[in-house]
Amino acid sequence: MSAKKLLHNFDGTMPRLEVLTAREETRVLLHTQYWDGEDRKISGTLAFHGVAAVGFSVNHLSESVGSELCGLYELTDEAEKRGLLRENFDRRRREFLLTGYELAEDDPCDLLNDTGPLERICLADLHLYEQQTEGGIYRILAKGWNLEEE
Repeated sequence: MSAKKLLHNFDGTMPRLEVLTAREETRVLLHTQYWDGEDRKISGTLAFHGVAAVGFSVNHLSESVGSELCGLYELTDEAEKRGLLRENFDRRRREFLLTGYELAEDDPCDLLNDTGPLERICLADLHLYEQQTEGGIYRILAKGWNLEEE
């Protein structure tokens, strides 16, 4: 697997995460403050557009809210992109079943069996971004991103 650092936002915080759903135009906003390489405090928003999937695993336990940031990266492995989509699909299936959803196992059109939406996603058009924090990882599969400084 290969990764490239996109933003050196170490020693920063991310106090708020927003997911603005709008089908293919879904956006994810990571509100942040960090110190750049020139000792300048940056306040802004990492704005991801054309979001196809979001996954995160965070344990703040003894961390402050918005744990210390440890860099924004792009993961370039196609298997990682596909893996995030599949992981979200499988987790949704598991959680629905845990809460009593009655699966029609032989029906390919059942909500939990229908992989059509996954198969229609063109991974070549998407990038997998990973914001690392002291408390965990945020992964965002999207068409692109930009930093909106305040």
